[in-house]
Amino acid sequence: MSTAKIRFQGVQKSFGDQVLFDGFDLDIQDQEIVTLIGPSGSGKSTLLRMLMTLENINGGEIYVDGEPLWQQQHSGNQTSVDQPHLRHMRSKMGMVFQHFNLFPHMTVLRNIAEAPMRVLGKSRHQAYTEAEQLLAQVGLAEKGDAFPADLSGGQKQRVGIARTLAMQPSVLLLDEITSALDPELVDEVLDVIRQLAKTQRYTMLLVTHEMYFAREISDRVCFLEQGKIVEEGTPEALFNNPSEPRTQSFLASFLRG
Repeated sequence: MSTAKIRFQGVQKSFGDQVLFDGFDLDIQDQEIVTLIGPSGSGKSTLLRMLMTLENINGGEIYVDGEPLWQQQHSGNQTSVDQPHLRHMRSKMGMVFQHFNLFPHMTVLRNIAEAPMRVLGKSRHQAYTEAEQLLAQVGLAEKGDAFPADLSGGQKQRVGIARTLAMQPSVLLLDEITSALDPELVDEVLDVIRQLAKTQRYTMLLVTHEMYFAREISDRVCFLEQGKIVEEGTPEALFNNPSEPRTQSFLASFLRG
């Protein structure tokens, strides 16, 4: 069996007495774009947070490039992870959140360049040059000297995407990145992701309620409910001919909306 880029294997996750995942399995292949849809509370964002090590797991394992995320080899034995291992695994992934979390006292360029200088050890010249290139890529070449307070919500989110790309991840995790935006600003952010999908083919795991966007961009769509994949398939199969009644009712509610 080929090694998946990302593998959730028997993952268990509880919040107190509430069990969310009980033996969850999912494989995502290199450069595959997978979108998670489903009702609130189904575990979509938690999957991304566990993959980014922002939430721990209670059992099972998550693998990235065949390496276990929460266990590591030491003298031939599996042991709990230490911080160097977590930093190594996190370096493979970049996450864009619902809220932009830009540093308000830094210019847009510095917001993008700061982490590559501090974490990746890049020179100021290299980090700022690459930040300018990324700003142009997300359509904000003229905003380098602006501060976050001067930007619209859509512009802030595009800076957030550029900041994530500056860390050179191979996996992009996108968690409801348009949910905090006014409707007229949504497309300018989604257009950036469309271009990334066409030109660079990152491995992507997305959580979104933008059904038309999910249908357009995804290689595979997974419908989750109560911590389980109820149905998965190509966008054409899942949106045109869902086989599970719960998937049918969920998608019908969006069509009615």
